[in-house]
Formats: sequence, structure tokens, C-alpha cells
Amino acid sequence: MAFEESRAERSSVSRCSRETAVGPEHSTLAGLPDVVKRLADDIQWTTDLGNAFLAQQGDVMDAAQRMRKKAQDNGNLKSGNNKG
Repeated sequence: MAFEESRAERSSVSRCSRETAVGPEHSTLAGLPDVVKRLADDIQWTTDLGNAFLAQQGDVMDAAQRMRKKAQDNGNLKSGNNKG
């Protein structure tokens, strides 16, 4: 039951974010409440994460692409018309 409630809640949040004037980065985060909670609850961690990204943007993006490819190769990521 918790999974169904969580799924329904994410769907509701996603629909709400589409109906308001928010950017795609906000719509994505709306579907990840645990991530948003972590970012909000631990400001020092969030700051450190942002600083690490700024200092090593290329490395971070390379790592993200490696993880994306691994997920796609394992069938856990489906390509669509999303750009970016």
C-alpha cells in the first residue's frame, strides 16, 4: 500500500509541477522528495556537493554519463524525446 500511495503522491506532485511555471529541473526534483529532503536537511552537505561540482564539473559529468550508460545497458533507463 505504501508504494501505491508514494506513486500516487509522486504523480500528483508531478502533475502540479507541470501545471505551474517551473523549470524542468524543478519538475524532476518534485518527483524525488527524499533527495529534496536530504538537500534541505543537510545544508553543509549540499554546499560541499555544489562546491565539488563547480571544482570538477568535467569529472562529475563524465561520471554521470558512465552511470547513465550502465543503467541503459542494464535496461534500467529508457531513451525518450528528452533533451539535455
